[in-house]
Amino acid sequence: MKIIKYALILFAIFITTINYLNPTYSISIYGNSMEPNIHSGDVVVIEEIKSEKEIKEGDVILYHSIYGENNLHRVDKILEDNYGKFFLMKGDNNKGIDAKYINNGDIYVYTVRFEQVMGRVT
Repeated sequence: MKIIKYALILFAIFITTINYLNPTYSISIYGNSMEPNIHSGDVVVIEEIKSEKEIKEGDVILYHSIYGENNLHRVDKILEDNYGKFFLMKGDNNKGIDAKYINNGDIYVYTVRFEQVMGRVT
């Protein structure tokens, strides 16, 4: 009985260490922009990203938009300017990258900086 008790304690320590080194959490998805891969109502696991260098094109990341919403989209392109890297995002079910048409016909492309990134789908 003591062996089982010690094994359970060691297992708990192991799991705690894993979660400390690579924290994760789960979220429920609302919307259809990531179909057919991720559907509304699906639950995905998000892992912390410690550096912008960890983000690759094709990663699905959770980010906080400039409009105060949390979005889950795929990194379509990684670009860099004088302020560092930024990401162009696209929902798998969307025709193009995340953008908004302004009244005068101009297109405003949404960009995401690392500071907005909350994590990546594992």
